[in-house]
Amino acid sequence: MKIELMGYQVMEAIALYTKEKIGVSVAVDTECFCTVEVSLHTPKYQKDSEGQFLRDEHGNSIPDRKRKQFKDYKLPFDELDTISFYAKTLNQEGAA
Repeated sequence: MKIELMGYQVMEAIALYTKEKIGVSVAVDTECFCTVEVSLHTPKYQKDSEGQFLRDEHGNSIPDRKRKQFKDYKLPFDELDTISFYAKTLNQEGAA
């Protein structure tokens, strides 16, 4: 099942979550500046002196653990943006 939440719905969900889990009532302003932080995996590999990738015994490139493997992005998020995700339906409330 695909679930889509608009920005204002995400703000409402934040308010409900903080009230239920933390016990604090907050008024989230839908016009506030919010960001979504995303980490994108961008692997870096070891290279030899000629710039060729080093390979292991299976022929796979060897990751360079000394270099950062993720690129971080901060994206603006407002009430007209959408978050969508897919979820497995376990049960529906009110269904017999």
